[in-house]
Amino acid sequence: MPNDRRQAHRPDRRRGVSRGGCTRGLEALKRIEEQWQADNEALRHAWELQVEKAEYEAKRAERQFQAVEPENRMVARELERRWNDKLNELERVRQQAHSAQGKTAPLSEEEMTRARQLAQDLDQVWHSCGSA
Repeated sequence: MPNDRRQAHRPDRRRGVSRGGCTRGLEALKRIEEQWQADNEALRHAWELQVEKAEYEAKRAERQFQAVEPENRMVARELERRWNDKLNELERVRQQAHSAQGKTAPLSEEEMTRARQLAQDLDQVWHSCGSA
């Protein structure tokens, strides 16, 4: 009799495990998508802060240049040089930010469909492992 009980319950456990495998695969995919979005948002925000800082420094350098007396040519020349350096730095940071954001493009619809299919295939793999 105890042998019959084990036999009777075995298929149910396998089905539960296999359904859980599929669910877990889809849950894992969802968590991966959420984490990717969070990481991407954090990266975007970090680049925004870098650009904002560079803009501030360029505007500050411009204000310093504009405030200098024209008769003070040596000081004006140095401040103009600093201002130009800050403008160049601003442009460099903007290009880096644009480049970095381009590298983190979201998955295409085709890639997402394939990822979902792989997550669902986990059900088959899980079931195969349970029946071996």
